[in-house]
Amino acid sequence: MPRQAAPPSVVGPLRAAWGSRISPEALRTSLLPPSEALNLGLDVGALRTEQQQALSGIATSALAASEQPWPWPRPSDYARYFIDGNRTAYEDAVAARQRRLSRAVLALLALSSAHTGRKHETPGPDTAAKRLTAEVANGVLALCEQSTWCWAAHDDTYTRHGTVLPTVTEPFLDLGAGEVAAQLAWIDALLGEHLEHVYPGLGARVRHEVQVRVMRPFLERRDWHWLGLDGNVHNWSPWIQGNVVVAALRLMEDAYLRAEVISLAIEGLDRYVASLPADGAIDEGSAYWWNGAARLLEVLERLRMATGGVLDPSHVEPLDALVDFPVAMSFSSGWNVSFADARARHAADKSWRTLFHWGHVVGNSRAVALAVAHRDSCALPCPIEAGLGRVLVALADEDWCTLDSEPTASTGTSDGSFLPAQVWLPSIQVSVDRPRAGDLRGLALAAKAGTNGEHHNHNDVGSFLVALDGIPVVIDLGQPTYTALSFSPRRYEIWTNRSGWHSVPVIAGREQSEGARFRARDVKRISGTDQIHPGGARGLDMDLAGAYALPADAVWRRSLRLQPDGDGVVTLEDAWALPTTPEFQLRSLERLLVVGDITQRPDALLLTPSGGGRRALLTWSGARTPHIERRDIEDPLLREAWGDHINRISWTLPKATVQGVFCLSIGVAS
Repeated sequence: MPRQAAPPSVVGPLRAAWGSRISPEALRTSLLPPSEALNLGLDVGALRTEQQQALSGIATSALAASEQPWPWPRPSDYARYFIDGNRTAYEDAVAARQRRLSRAVLALLALSSAHTGRKHETPGPDTAAKRLTAEVANGVLALCEQSTWCWAAHDDTYTRHGTVLPTVTEPFLDLGAGEVAAQLAWIDALLGEHLEHVYPGLGARVRHEVQVRVMRPFLERRDWHWLGLDGNVHNWSPWIQGNVVVAALRLMEDAYLRAEVISLAIEGLDRYVASLPADGAIDEGSAYWWNGAARLLEVLERLRMATGGVLDPSHVEPLDALVDFPVAMSFSSGWNVSFADARARHAADKSWRTLFHWGHVVGNSRAVALAVAHRDSCALPCPIEAGLGRVLVALADEDWCTLDSEPTASTGTSDGSFLPAQVWLPSIQVSVDRPRAGDLRGLALAAKAGTNGEHHNHNDVGSFLVALDGIPVVIDLGQPTYTALSFSPRRYEIWTNRSGWHSVPVIAGREQSEGARFRARDVKRISGTDQIHPGGARGLDMDLAGAYALPADAVWRRSLRLQPDGDGVVTLEDAWALPTTPEFQLRSLERLLVVGDITQRPDALLLTPSGGGRRALLTWSGARTPHIERRDIEDPLLREAWGDHINRISWTLPKATVQGVFCLSIGVAS
């Protein structure tokens, strides 16, 4: 279900906790000056040998890259979004430019650390320091001269002016613009004095561009959809406003204007926090925790440090529950519950240090264990793809940097140790059940009720996933590569977003309809502790009929259960009663979306997870022969998770049956 609407002006958890301390007047007193506000106390020379070696490798690659032309975000690629719907060609070029700049910054930082006391000396004609200083300056100026920092998919230039190229006189403040502003702020905090010594005037240019492209639009244009003034608050709010705060902390010299910007950003962040449900769930999908909730947590940490602890977020609700969400949506350390626009596998741009830090702040040992499971001590403590600021914060965190990558019994970080036996998130009506806590062996069931009006919605009411030993076998495809269709009225032309490619039925020839009014009815969480469900069976009950264009008296009751004994057994029972009029006499289908190898047996199917391992055994009621349909996967994001194809299994129900029952059982094959 969508997050609750937040009114334009709220007294949310942040204002309730901090009161008048977030006013511009108070912030002018409490904020550290720009020269100190982003000081992390980072000492590159004190890092572990492995991390210094990683930085040395980055320096080598950065020096090699300095001989090559910079990535060029081409105007023709920008225009492609409006012409043929492709958004990745331009965004990939922008990302490549920013990653190259981040590598150069880290390389120069490492080199400066190796020559303490000489970092502001004008480099000689052929030194590595000279080349890297020039590389950083070139990258900074390339961003300053880029026509727009906004991604084409977000720009309103076409709707406002009919143009397919950015309108430079009306900068659009989006995710991309915020990312560039924050990156420039971190660079200035680390290397600004050095760069200004070698290239006088560069700092002034940076401040001018950030003022024109970010701060002025933020203050003067207050109809940004991501402000949530209409009550529709989503992940853009903390992502953009968090970056605005970072940029303002370092790059705004006017103390009055700086405090006004940060106070206004905190007001917007408070609106986002007020919209979060008490259970901490994110309806966009688990992947959006990282670019929504995590962005909130990161800016709250920055505000605490930039005010010397005056703005302390450690006891703000519902941050405790928010920190637990990545744990709740895990099948294992490598696989996620992929409802909505989640990804089944973690992308390379995750800052696991954020989860580690906040797990400690709120006392969530499971979150800490999940983060530690992803810690690699032989590389940077945060991937460059996560953004320069996240890398620097991770490098400055001694506790995170000194972790060993190999899990041990004493640290409790073995794969699966963090997994709870059961999860129930009532705000989005999602449950996850497995036979035992702390053990990924056996079957795990994730089930969803909810609505078809969620953020990043897929028509998936009643869908479910099953993992065997932590690896999905019954799947939800999750997020495909975004195009111009992804957030348009034509969203449901994308096959992955339709109910026909989820594990839900086709009822009387109908797939599910989109919109918040199409929802599960009479949803009941079965926790396995009541007398009606002996033996500890856990799961979710619901009426799916409300998700389809059906009369109010139609019923399609779905019961999903995990029997937790041993390796567990998952059961599905659908019981229906449909109108008897001819228009509802079209055939109904039961469908199951699976991945891996399928072996057919009489009255059963064997599913072997991708990569091998134990097999799942599927059996069903009635003398029905399943139809297996292979679908090749061409989308690059989906191929990363699922390989080159998936399969859809269908059972055709008798055409004239207006009442009936279908049962399916999934166990572990002996």
